[in-house]
Amino acid sequence: HLIAKYDFFDPDENLLSGAISRYTLGVELFPLNILEVKVQARISELDKADFDNQPDPEYLVQFHTWF
Repeated sequence: HLIAKYDFFDPDENLLSGAISRYTLGVELFPLNILEVKVQARISELDKADFDNQPDPEYLVQFHTWF
């Protein structure tokens, strides 16, 4: 499965600052019928006016198993 997500979070809706936009791209792989591997990359943007203080990209690797 391919994953593409956009998240927007604004903790204070009355102010124009403090908003976070997050873009996520990833894939879910099922190499065995009892194993899932999820790999994602996430890029976050804080207050579009503050380009000098942007967070680094985040990477996620998860393994799920069941029986």
